[in-house]
Amino acid sequence: MVWTYIVKAGIKVKNIRRVDGYHGIDSKVPGIGTLKLKSKFVKKVQAS
Repeated sequence: MVWTYIVKAGIKVKNIRRVDGYHGIDSKVPGIGTLKLKSKFVKKVQAS
């Protein structure tokens, strides 16, 4: 079974790492768990 989540803009993602394959990023999202993200939808921000 495939699950699809919509992550709203501004959600902080932790434990980011680059991987090979269709989805370029493995990460953890609080409240959802482990996700594979496409790099074209990810924006790097300055840590405050």
